[in-house]
Amino acid sequence: MSYTLTAVFGRPDVLVGLTHPLLAPTVRLAQGFALRPLVDPMALVAPDDEAAYARVRELRFDPLDVDAAADALGPVLAQASERSPVAYVHIEQYGGAPDEAVCVWKGGDLVWRASGEELDERLSPEAFAAIGVEPDDDTDAFDTLGLGRHRRTDAWLGEP
Repeated sequence: MSYTLTAVFGRPDVLVGLTHPLLAPTVRLAQGFALRPLVDPMALVAPDDEAAYARVRELRFDPLDVDAAADALGPVLAQASERSPVAYVHIEQYGGAPDEAVCVWKGGDLVWRASGEELDERLSPEAFAAIGVEPDDDTDAFDTLGLGRHRRTDAWLGEP
């Protein structure tokens, strides 16, 4: 099954207060975690608002580019991580091994960033473990959090 998921993960009390134009509202997950999906900034403005369009275009980045993700989200997530670890996770899978990018902040610092294009291993389980997710005995962290429902952000983001 193909999927694309781009979001920030952490404890709900930490994520709820984050202010960043790319972050959608908080969605609660299992084990006391939550996610804040990233939205396409171009969807935030009317096509005929050229000034807003130019400002928002600068927010867009390739979700697999961990340096760009760290630059775009870093200040907000570093501050949030002073209370509890947070992770940026991007996963794309269209068959075969997924392409992944992760960044993890703890104690106000970016402590890890990696892209699946650089490594031959799954990154998301390590990112989820870094923020405290403990997989259930018979499943992985992805399924423990119930992320199967969130595989295609654009398909569910507008649901009540």
